[in-house]
Amino acid sequence: IAKILKSSGYRLHFARGTGIVKTRMYRSFREWWRGWAKSIYPLRQDRPMEILSASTKRLFMDVMPMALLLLNGFLMFQGSFNGWFALLLAIIVLFRWGRIRSMWKSSGFDPWYSVFYPLSSLVLVLMMWYSVYCYRRHGSIEWKNRIYALPPIG
Repeated sequence: IAKILKSSGYRLHFARGTGIVKTRMYRSFREWWRGWAKSIYPLRQDRPMEILSASTKRLFMDVMPMALLLLNGFLMFQGSFNGWFALLLAIIVLFRWGRIRSMWKSSGFDPWYSVFYPLSSLVLVLMMWYSVYCYRRHGSIEWKNRIYALPPIG
């Protein structure tokens, strides 16, 4: 259905299907990883800079502040703790977490899952680049024992 709509000039949009459809997409991390990786690069194929932009944004907004905050906490035991830097990082992390928590809650998801947003953002970045690697290196990706070749642009 998506191919027909896209070839007819329509744009695709991911949305929640609560109350409309029920499915179990993946049964394992590996299925989830490969399932999303098969879609990420083709969805952005004609705009590869979007993957670079999205991954840079995730790293700088979600991963780095938490990683630096944890590192600063570790350095506290080494006598190199910087309280002002830690406070700034904590504010950034809490602000970002609050926004993500609110977004998840308004979408109907359990907002407590948002506590793991730095880790999930890192996994997403890795998945995006895995998708790029598979398609650029091999021209395809395997999912559910099928090979998906990169579709032509346009």
